[in-house]
Amino acid sequence: MSSVEAIRSILSRGCTMASCIRLTVDHYGEVLALWRSYKNTGKLLLASDERITRSIFDFHKVDRDHVILYYSKGQPRSILMCRLGGRYVNVLLETVGPRGGAVSCVATYV
Repeated sequence: MSSVEAIRSILSRGCTMASCIRLTVDHYGEVLALWRSYKNTGKLLLASDERITRSIFDFHKVDRDHVILYYSKGQPRSILMCRLGGRYVNVLLETVGPRGGAVSCVATYV
């Protein structure tokens, strides 16, 4: 099964958790840098939403296929941070519907 098919299958099951968060970024490379730092050091350098971000990143370490959707307020895209067959895969998606949403949000799918 291709990565796209695996992601589509996981997303079709519906989300297991969704939450509004205060964390906003200018580009999704910032989130990936936070993730890499946390994965390597276990330290999270955030002023806001540390608890939920730590929880999401701990979930991302689990060796189970999953998708984390993160939308940062005001961005034209969302990022899917996926774990598929033990590999990390990141995908940017165009936001559907009104752009420039008032809140950032995160959702998990398994």
